[in-house]
Order: sequence, then C-alpha cells, then structure tokens
Amino acid sequence: MSGAPGSLAIAFEPGEATTAAVIAAVGAQETLRLLTSTEPVPGVDTEAAALWRDLAAPRLRPQAFQQVIDATQRHRLHVSIPGDPEWPEGFAIGGVTPPLALWVLGEVDTLRTPVQRLVTLTGSRAASSYGEFVAAELATGAAERGGIVVGGGAYGVEAAAHRGALNAGGKTIAVLAGGLDRPYPAGNQQLFERIAANGALLSEIPPGCAPTRLRFVQRARLLAALSDTSVIVEAGVRSGSLLVAARAATFGRDVGAVPGPITSATSSGPHELLCSGTARIVTGAHDIQMPEPPASDGLNAPGVQTSCTELTVETVRTYEPNLGSREGTAREDDSPAFVAATPAATLSGNAPRL
Repeated sequence: MSGAPGSLAIAFEPGEATTAAVIAAVGAQETLRLLTSTEPVPGVDTEAAALWRDLAAPRLRPQAFQQVIDATQRHRLHVSIPGDPEWPEGFAIGGVTPPLALWVLGEVDTLRTPVQRLVTLTGSRAASSYGEFVAAELATGAAERGGIVVGGGAYGVEAAAHRGALNAGGKTIAVLAGGLDRPYPAGNQQLFERIAANGALLSEIPPGCAPTRLRFVQRARLLAALSDTSVIVEAGVRSGSLLVAARAATFGRDVGAVPGPITSATSSGPHELLCSGTARIVTGAHDIQMPEPPASDGLNAPGVQTSCTELTVETVRTYEPNLGSREGTAREDDSPAFVAATPAATLSGNAPRL
C-alpha cells in the first residue's frame, strides 16, 4: 500500500496538521515509525503526541488495513505517492499541502499532464441552464486546444464541464471527496465510468470512506492545485466553489470568473470575485490561459474548426428565460446532506505496495 505515505493516508484525515508537520520534519517513513512507538515526536509536546496517536489508533488495526488493500485490488485502483512518475506537478508548486497519497481509477498517465495544460472548472451544483451551457462550452474549447478539464464530478457546473470535455474527444479528471469504491454522487455513475475510460478519477481518501463536509473542504485545495487556472462559472455567495478560487489565489494560480445576470443568485459569487480583484473575467475559452498544443496533436491546425461558442449578448439571450429559475437555490449547502464517514480503512506499516 505505497509504504508509509499510503499508510498515513489511511490513518488520518486530509489536512491533519500534526501529521503534515512531522512529515515535513522527519519524512513519511519516520513519521509512521513514531506513530506506532512511544518515543518523543520532534516539535510536538507529549500531550499533543499522545492525542495524535490516539487519533490514529482506531485505524491501526491490521484487519481493517487489509480491507483497504482488498478494496483497492478489487476495484483495480492505482495508489500513487509523492515521488512517483505520475505524481501531479501542481502539488509541488506554490505552497500546496499535498495529499499523502492518491487512489486513482482510469488512465494514470493523465496525471503527468503539465499543470499549464490543466484547467479546473467548478461552480454551483444547482446551476442554471446558462451555467451548464457555459461550463460545457469552456470545457469543449479547452479540450479542443489540447487541455484537460479538472472538476469535482458534482451535479451542475462540474458535470456539464466533464461532459463537455468528453464530448469534444478530450480527457478529464474528477477529484472526489470519498473513496473511489463508492463515487459520489451516485447519480453520476455513468459519467464517472466515462471519465475513468477517458481520463481519471482520483481521491486522497481510501476506499471504504464516504464523503464528509471536512473532506469536501480539503478537496478544494486539490482542485486548485492541480491546474494552472481555475474558473468559477456560477456560484452563490456561500458556494464551496469559492473556496477553490481562494485556494488557487493563495497558491499564486490564475483565477477566472464568468459574469452573469445581476438577477441570478448563482452569479453573485463570480461577481464578488471580479469586484474584489481575485479573478479576471472569462467570457469564452479564448480567455483560458493555456499554451497551444504541438502541431502533431492536430489541434487548432488550419481548417480545424472549434465548436466553442463565445459568450455574446445573443448567446446570453438564448438562455435568458432560464437564468432566474433557480435563484433561491445557490447556496453552499445546495448539495444533499453528506453521509458521515464510516471508513473501513486502517493501516499496517509493513503492507505490500499495490
């Protein structure tokens, strides 16, 4: 199970501060050894070290750890850790706290894509028809330029973006907030199968774990870190997608926002990002910063037509009747209530790497 990093990823929730500090000080292998010993932990007082070990104790049982190994093999998941050839380069840039490990389903080499060719498209789950249309058009344009679209696999904006990339013959990556053995939301199962066949599903959460609010919050940093550019298509003022924009700005990445009608609550988030100077305006795929693909890719060659529609007054008017139909639903909690995590995963330091 990818040695110490994989074991630690099973033992702790994403973003656990003490674990990150100890790894930074002594490395993952020594951190795992200290976790299973009674020795002093560098930089951690005795009481905090005891609490740290108690936190991991429920997941240290070998039997539970074996369940994770079995689920990983049964679902044909690949486990990647820092230093592996496919480890995303975006996790090493701009002060990102990287995941301890990644579980991947699909084309693992997709993760080797340079960060400049990745674009994160995210936004409200309760998207308007305008938001879904724009998300699909941006994704189509990015895919036709040789880019790979990153999203969270949720309903609304993200699902439209994934489908737009796939329908254009491109690849896409979905970062999930739970184990890949139970992709969430279940209603997007067919979409997840398409993504795995033409890109990758990935998660820092081991199989057997359901999504929780904490895991959704922590996932935002991965969505922001994977790509050079993050674009918020639609979002209410409490939408979790705004956290992606905040993380991207913190990492020094490019942030874009799509303007919309002032009468739509799902446009309030992008408008706030634009007013605060956090994001620049995005009105079409041409506004997404991305290097042109090599000529051998056959993309944007003479005579190759792009199907991406630029946002014009006429385009907006086409969708205008539906823009305000979901005004009251643009909230951070516009998704279904999250199921509490019931991880079947624990660790053992000497388990084999899958």
